[in-house]
Formats: sequence, C-alpha cells, structure tokens
Amino acid sequence: MSPIRKPLLAERERQVLEGLAAGKSLKRIAVDTGHSYNAIRSCAGRLYKRLGVDSAVQAVAEAYYLRLIAVPTTTTRPKSSHAHPYEQGRAP
Repeated sequence: MSPIRKPLLAERERQVLEGLAAGKSLKRIAVDTGHSYNAIRSCAGRLYKRLGVDSAVQAVAEAYYLRLIAVPTTTTRPKSSHAHPYEQGRAP
C-alpha cells in the first residue's frame, strides 16, 4: 500500500477549501478574501481538478480525507426544552 500523497495547496486554494468547509459560497469567499469572484471561481475549478472531484461537497470531503484541512471539532449540542426522558434522569 502506497502512502497518500498530499497535493501542495497554494494559499488561495487553502482559503477556498476552508471557506467551502465553513459552508460559504464562492461569492462570500471572494468578499472575505478580497479577491474577485472570477479569481475564486477559477481557483475552485483548478482545486476540483487537482482533487479529482466535481463539486464543493466532494472537494471538502476529499480535503478532510487527505487531511489538507482540519476536521472541525464537535461541540456539545445545546439542551432543548424538550429533553429526552433519559436525559432528564427518568425512564418512561
């Protein structure tokens, strides 16, 4: 089994990946990074090609798999006012 080769990412490609992973649109990434929308769109297209994917969702999944970007840590979910009976310390 050969080791996974991580493609080297340019700074803009990393910004695009991190923005996509955060659920941002390409337009929002462009505004946040100060680059034009067309530059970000072109960068995303090149990034998809390098990763061998066809969409933003696939790019983020592949980036997590290759450990190109950190997987976000989960936080504890907020308690709802309608907690499950077991969470309230009593069984039904």
